[in-house]
Amino acid sequence: MTSETGKPSASDLSTLATLRALIDRASAPTDVTPLARMESLIALDFACEAVTRMALRRRRMQAQRNEYLPTLLKKLDEEASGALAHTDSIRELHEARDAALHGLRGPDETYIEDVAPAVRGFVASVVHFSWGVDFEAISLSNVIEDPKLREMMRKAESALATDDVRQALIALAAARSELQLRLPYHRPEAWRSNWANRLPPDITATVGALIRGLTRGVGSSEARDLERDFQQLGAELDSAFAEIDALGIGLTPKEFRWFRSLVPFAVVTVGGATTVFLPKEMPSVMQVRRAFGFLLRWIEASGNLPTDWRTGRDQVEEARDEVAVLPPDWLEPPDKSEG
Repeated sequence: MTSETGKPSASDLSTLATLRALIDRASAPTDVTPLARMESLIALDFACEAVTRMALRRRRMQAQRNEYLPTLLKKLDEEASGALAHTDSIRELHEARDAALHGLRGPDETYIEDVAPAVRGFVASVVHFSWGVDFEAISLSNVIEDPKLREMMRKAESALATDDVRQALIALAAARSELQLRLPYHRPEAWRSNWANRLPPDITATVGALIRGLTRGVGSSEARDLERDFQQLGAELDSAFAEIDALGIGLTPKEFRWFRSLVPFAVVTVGGATTVFLPKEMPSVMQVRRAFGFLLRWIEASGNLPTDWRTGRDQVEEARDEVAVLPPDWLEPPDKSEG
């Protein structure tokens, strides 16, 4: 039977992009516990079953709810006449998934790493046979509305497609920094020059007076050291706010710490150049793919972002222009005798 070559629908592309992200995440788990390995195993099996169901329905073939991967795979494999890759490995994957669920224990420590390339190859062959497109060419970055972040993530995605870990990590670092600089809580000039701008206006004067008192009578070197300490404190506050923001999209604290240790923070200089301090030992391509998925979810969940960090700062300032003053007795019940 010939393969389908019609253009995938927008719905199919969205689902296939989601499956790509799922496979990336399951292929490089941040945890190596038996439970984490079991979760990855189930996710990879689900991805294989989901794409097989999609392919059968595209070819107008039956795919009943009570039919699972082995039965569905047999139907599609017969239809494809040898066009599908790694089918034996996918059948073994489903058997391993059943064994793990019935035995309530995850697979061996190396199983996920060993089977992940077969899963990716199988799904790619199904997508090529049924839609006539390259699975790895389906851009996950298209879901990003912001043009600058979208282009940064596309560069990371293109690098990952060729297993160029270094360039992918550079692009992810730039995208991570761009996102955090433009999130509403960020006060960029705080770590650049003026630490006081990081603080709410009502306590800026108090802290300023504290620093003047602490630095009175000390040398300029000690004063600079103290101001540097406050700048570092501001950077740590930003890091804490970023973690809280990331938790809102479903990342666990452990996952965020893993992401932060893997993807460095880029520094944009006054001239517009971007500096990224890369690790001496590069992570694996699977780890970078997983980090890409984390950052993609974070960007998607951030909604409409200001066009640049200055606009973000202005929005924060504008939000503080209105002050509500409550009288001391505002909790007291109203006097019914009045009026």
